[in-house]
Amino acid sequence: SDGTFSIENGTLGILDALVRTPTLVSSGTSANEYSATEYRDIPMARMSFTEFHQINDKQKSSRPTSFTTEVSNQELRLKIWPINDTVPRSIVYLAIVQPDTVTRSTQELDLMNRYVPAVIEGLAYRLGKGRKGVSSERLMLLKNDYKELLQEANDADRERTSVFFRPVIRKGY
Repeated sequence: SDGTFSIENGTLGILDALVRTPTLVSSGTSANEYSATEYRDIPMARMSFTEFHQINDKQKSSRPTSFTTEVSNQELRLKIWPINDTVPRSIVYLAIVQPDTVTRSTQELDLMNRYVPAVIEGLAYRLGKGRKGVSSERLMLLKNDYKELLQEANDADRERTSVFFRPVIRKGY
């Protein structure tokens, strides 16, 4: 392989990746046997597409250590380097996927439950804007409720840490 893999449609981006290598059971003279149940996961480093492009020896064969992504013609491609050697390995990645569309009433929405109230409130606000007879006070109430519920849902996803870094911007030199 050249180290380029097409990722399934609906994947918007790859956040993190690792190499999953089966453990070696025995080393024979003609072939190696690998365990199908025991694996070792090794994180891969993300590199920019420019860094990947500047690699001279893209055909180097070893354990993959780095990855980047390329988007073209509505297709996402994962590029790894160096390319895999003879050891059977898998690439495991954490991806952002496009939410599925709901086409039947029996399907469920691909949305975390904490966002549902915000989506409903936002939809009510948008529908109210297009409807005659809805007071501006009512629209502002819906809009404020929407913003509040969305902020609560976003806060639930934030990093929880006791250290915060804030840049200091000074005027002049």
